[in-house]
Amino acid sequence: MRTPVKLARVGRGRRRRFGFTLVELLVSIGIIALLVSLIMPSFGRIREGGRRAVCSSNLKSLGQGWTAYWPLYQYRPPPLHDVSPDTRYDCSSQFNYAIWTILGGTYCNAGVLYATKHISNEQVYVCPTRVLKGDGDWFGSDGHLYRDAIRWHDSVANPWPAEDGNFTFMTYGTRRMGYYDDPNMKCESPWVDPIMLRLCGVGGIARPSSFSYMADSFCTPDVADRSHVPGVNVQYLDGSVRFFQDSKGDVLYRNGIAAVDNSYNFPHDKIWMIIDGKFAP
Repeated sequence: MRTPVKLARVGRGRRRRFGFTLVELLVSIGIIALLVSLIMPSFGRIREGGRRAVCSSNLKSLGQGWTAYWPLYQYRPPPLHDVSPDTRYDCSSQFNYAIWTILGGTYCNAGVLYATKHISNEQVYVCPTRVLKGDGDWFGSDGHLYRDAIRWHDSVANPWPAEDGNFTFMTYGTRRMGYYDDPNMKCESPWVDPIMLRLCGVGGIARPSSFSYMADSFCTPDVADRSHVPGVNVQYLDGSVRFFQDSKGDVLYRNGIAAVDNSYNFPHDKIWMIIDGKFAP
């Protein structure tokens, strides 16, 4: 006859545990926090990459609009402020952001693409990263975000739909169109240097794929810092868009430009030439 096997009893001091001790919990929280700290920068870069892609798409849409617009208008850029071709303010500023002007109450610059139905969505004028680094919507009655993002025109509304009595601006800048030292120009200038698009027109550019026309605004270093650091999306005359990367930071971010006025026209001309690869950084 077999002797029955006796099962050992678990002593009262060896109770079964449930849950974590305080030390284990703190270690788990620490590991999770470490993983989050490692993941979040990558997640931020992914989101910024998406915004940069949207911005590039916006500039491509504007480029397609220009490509369709220019043959219908003698390959001339539209007025930047004034509606008259004879009194347009092409040379007045190194950048121009206006799409609706108080001078005559009409669409101007890239705004004519909306007026002529070459684009249909006003959000094409807005870089999502610029909005993210601002405060609120881009288009609004108080213009707060506009003043904060571009720091030009201290008190201005930025309404959409555009309305008479106000300016309306985009986040993208159009390059200056006056005299400029560019060997691609075919026409002669009444000034010392060859002239830009104002007189030559787009048809006067020998290599449109190497001539930049619009970009994320970089009029001052603090404005450039609100874009896709360390660089900007750039649209060329052939409608293509490429990213100019300022790795050293001395083109867009440490260039000595402190204000938006005519005295900085020629320093900005040099930046455009660097972007086009005609000057070394």
